[in-house]
Amino acid sequence: MSSGSWIRPPMEGAHPATGLAIGRSVPAWALSAAALLIALAVSAPMLALNSAWMVLPVGSFVLTALRPSVGAMLLSLFLLAAGWYFSNDGLSLLTPVLVLAVHGLYVLYSVTAAVPARTRVCLPALKTLAVSFLKIQLIAQALTVLALLTEQPRGITAVSVAAAAVLMMVVGFLWRAVSRTRAR
Repeated sequence: MSSGSWIRPPMEGAHPATGLAIGRSVPAWALSAAALLIALAVSAPMLALNSAWMVLPVGSFVLTALRPSVGAMLLSLFLLAAGWYFSNDGLSLLTPVLVLAVHGLYVLYSVTAAVPARTRVCLPALKTLAVSFLKIQLIAQALTVLALLTEQPRGITAVSVAAAAVLMMVVGFLWRAVSRTRAR
């Protein structure tokens, strides 16, 4: 028995697979490019820092777009949040944008880190991710608005609690609506 005899020869008449019929799809590099554009757009307020430290977040965004990995992804998200914190004093009205961007970048980075660079990602898979993303954003945005409403040195007022209750009810109704459309 030779050393290569364990490899099965191709079947007679078999044709090599040239591709899969996955339907409409997007190249993985387009998802990396979208993540890079979103990260650069959200980091625009950090340009007001007028510091050489701005090179770090931008460099990490480019690194994550070119070589997606878990380490680059986490570094990029950390530098985005840290830069945002230092360019804005505490919570601001743009905080929901940061929450949306960090979560969106996390999802995009996770997809690009999980698939090979020359892969195409089918649109139904991205649609499933988008529905999950929207469900999580309903809760995240509601909690962010609650944090903005209750950011008072004197404590939580009754109006803030009532507004939070109404906001969570709206989120509950929207959650059910998204779940029902998903079930169809």
